[in-house]
Amino acid sequence: LGKSNELTLPISRVPDFVKTISATKKSNQRVIAFAAEMGTAQEIVRRATEKLRSKGVDVIIANPVAPGVGPDADSNEAWLIQMNAQPIYFSKASKREIARGIVSSLEMI
Repeated sequence: LGKSNELTLPISRVPDFVKTISATKKSNQRVIAFAAEMGTAQEIVRRATEKLRSKGVDVIIANPVAPGVGPDADSNEAWLIQMNAQPIYFSKASKREIARGIVSSLEMI
């Protein structure tokens, strides 16, 4: 603590683990990433699609962080995004139902 009782905390960037894993994957491996996003549906899909490209992942699952859905809620909604395909939207449902839909969709990829 300094004279003004302020705390100083150094912050360092951490490596982008998803990008690193994606860059080193074998031909028989797939990398699936998750992105918790804020904003409208269009903004969420746009930013997640940018992450899909920049990180080189095969699939990204984007879900909103908003009242009633996301980390602090029992329900969620999500978009499964892959290159050269329309996003698959999972409407608001229990997290268990969303997970089942995602797994079923991934089995077809």
